[in-house]
Order: sequence, then structure tokens, then C-alpha cells
Amino acid sequence: MDEEHPGEPVPLIVQHDGTPDDLLAFVRESGGVVEREFHIVPAIDVEVPASVINRLAGQNDVEWISLDAPVQSTDAGGGGAAYISTAYPFSVNAPDAWRIATGGGVTVA
Repeated sequence: MDEEHPGEPVPLIVQHDGTPDDLLAFVRESGGVVEREFHIVPAIDVEVPASVINRLAGQNDVEWISLDAPVQSTDAGGGGAAYISTAYPFSVNAPDAWRIATGGGVTVA
């Protein structure tokens, strides 16, 4: 990525092991900026120079790195919520899981 966009900051979502202190310090010491810390999932939103992404990925507390790119609907079904409720199970292969187990007998409080 550094070859494609030299010197440009790269927006990333970095998932971590739940203890981000060393990771936050690494980002800042590497010339990056912490945009936001997520609390629902263990992740941070950062911008870092492309040249440090490989070193960032090698940090012990990093679980996963994703490009923080805009999400855009392709409107593949055009059916709104009804389409989502019928397409989603297939996109995650739910029918295969349902053939194995349905959750019968499980009580959720």
C-alpha cells in the first residue's frame, strides 16, 4: 500500500485483544492518529502512514486489520427489508447450519 499511496495516511479499523494501551501508544509513536475507540467490539479506528502497516500487523495485541472504507449498498435485491430477511440467511450459509441444529430446546432469558 505504501507504494501505491506513499506518505498518505491510511484509515484502518484495528481489532485488538481487549487491551489496547500498547497498541494506542504504537499508533501515536508511529505518526498515526487514533480517531475513535469502539467499546461494543474491541477495536480502534486509526489513520497511520502506509509504511507502518506491516509493523502494526505484527503487534501482539492486534487480532485483525481492515481498511476503513466507505460501505455502499449495491441494492442487489431492491426489495428493502423483505429482501434482507430472505437473503441474509443464505449469505451466511444458515441453511447448512439449520440442517445440523435448530436451537430447539434452548431457552434464552
